[in-house]
Amino acid sequence: RWADEIVLVDMHSEDKTRAIAETFGCRVLLHRRTGYVEPARKFAVDSATHDWVLVVDADERVSSGLADWIRKQPDTPVANGFRLPRRNYYGERWMKCCGWFPDAQLRFYHRQHASYSDRIHRGLTIEGKIETIPAYGEAYLSHMCFDSLEDRFGKLNSYSGISAKGLASEGRSVGAVGLIGRTFLAFARAYFLQQGWRAGGVGAVLALERGMDTYLKYAKIWECARQSPKDHAQIPEKG
Repeated sequence: RWADEIVLVDMHSEDKTRAIAETFGCRVLLHRRTGYVEPARKFAVDSATHDWVLVVDADERVSSGLADWIRKQPDTPVANGFRLPRRNYYGERWMKCCGWFPDAQLRFYHRQHASYSDRIHRGLTIEGKIETIPAYGEAYLSHMCFDSLEDRFGKLNSYSGISAKGLASEGRSVGAVGLIGRTFLAFARAYFLQQGWRAGGVGAVLALERGMDTYLKYAKIWECARQSPKDHAQIPEKG
């Protein structure tokens, strides 16, 4: 309610999202379903009528401290973009290990100084100075990541496929040894360097999840390479 404008981009949802948003005065726009958020996010920012934008995904919440901080910004802030700390939740538990915190996100910025990528999980580029908000302050985004591992693994499978196709199209390849090595290093980094071990069983599960994410992505890159046109002999028609 504190924003000058709310632009909500809906990818043809089948519930009451659009109707509910309109009752709160949101400007609702439709975007084709892409399976990931980046193209719709760019469309939303381009459709805004103000230069300063705060980008919030459907599973994120703006803290009251962040709202207050944005309202207090001068007309000419000290930077063209701000990285906001994001608190990621597994169910109701705030995860501080395995690289899940502070998870700074470049989400508040001057759109005239921004350029975008349609690639999944590829950040935008800001011309000029970028500031990072302190991790343990009152200004942050809350990210309701997932309530169950079934939900999480479904997203990993979908996102890894999209990411793998993009990387394969750029000529990225990986062998069996590289696949195993990347998977192990992803797990080890999350569990040891990013202190997943401090969270007990949950930390171990999240570290394994990080390894699985890496495995799925690079296994699909490996599969894409094996399915190149030269590997497919032309099969004559029957009869």
